[in-house]
Amino acid sequence: AITVPWIVYRWRKRSERERYSTPPTYAATWR
Repeated sequence: AITVPWIVYRWRKRSERERYSTPPTYAATWR
């Protein structure tokens, strides 16, 4: 429950732009 906050904030910032291009497959966002 506390092992996602930091990881999500990290990929969300750099994946914020890729998120528009990449699909909502969750696993694809970790790349």
